[in-house]
Amino acid sequence: MPRKGVKEASQKIFWIRKLVSSENAKFSGHLYDKIRDGEFGLEDIECSIANGKILKTMKDEEGGAVDGKKYVIAGRCKGGLGFETVGKIMNSDDGDSYFFITAYRRI
Repeated sequence: MPRKGVKEASQKIFWIRKLVSSENAKFSGHLYDKIRDGEFGLEDIECSIANGKILKTMKDEEGGAVDGKKYVIAGRCKGGLGFETVGKIMNSDDGDSYFFITAYRRI
């Protein structure tokens, strides 16, 4: 039987993937700037979530996360390179969404 933390992480990544694949995702201005500047594309973010794992959780100091946590998710971008995102699950009148704070290629 999996440890409690492992089971919770697998449930969270499943929920995050579902939100992102159903286009219930929002992006920070900082992240839009990185996409606009050509550092990576939206496809890279989506791909890394689809194949990624939760690397770590952190407290959401700014608030807004439904569970009080931010998630660092490590996966592979469209080109197969290491890629990480940081985001949190939020709730609004429209329902749950995943808010991407930042993203970057891993070196």
